[in-house]
Amino acid sequence: MHYYDLVFETCDISEHLERKLGFEKIIVANHGIDVVDLDTRNFDGKKNIVGIGKNPNRLSSAVKSGISAVSLAEPTIDKGLIAAMEDNGCILCIGLSDIMSYYGMKRTRLIYKMNKLFEYSRKKVGVSFVTLAKSNSMMCSYMQMIELAKMIGADESYARKSISEINEKLLVEE
Repeated sequence: MHYYDLVFETCDISEHLERKLGFEKIIVANHGIDVVDLDTRNFDGKKNIVGIGKNPNRLSSAVKSGISAVSLAEPTIDKGLIAAMEDNGCILCIGLSDIMSYYGMKRTRLIYKMNKLFEYSRKKVGVSFVTLAKSNSMMCSYMQMIELAKMIGADESYARKSISEINEKLLVEE
């Protein structure tokens, strides 16, 4: 199986690092697929975008316009947004780096919310687990990503499918 991850362009990615972490390819934001904060920037009609945001209305509008994937800044269930994603074949990206950034009750609450979002969404759309790391220290190996996905509620086979097949669709959109 080939594994893929998505990180921000502030990470220093090399072929050696990709192999060391066990990835076929680490997709760097804004190099092939754009990662755009849709709360602060208007959607420009481009298709190969991962839209990040809190506002479900803005995200739904971008999904209906054909973006590839959505990552929720706050992991809350919005049934209208998920339905729009299902109708348009949009992928839900769950960013794992936040789990490693927080601690205590804030981390526990985040994992709980991600679990509820995952449980609801996986029945309707493809759920992608990516790190969305902003630095190399926040990056994970593919095995660590699988374990974090399991912590959220995915079984091992779905976690592997997500990190390989679903994440590869982000790369194919280039």
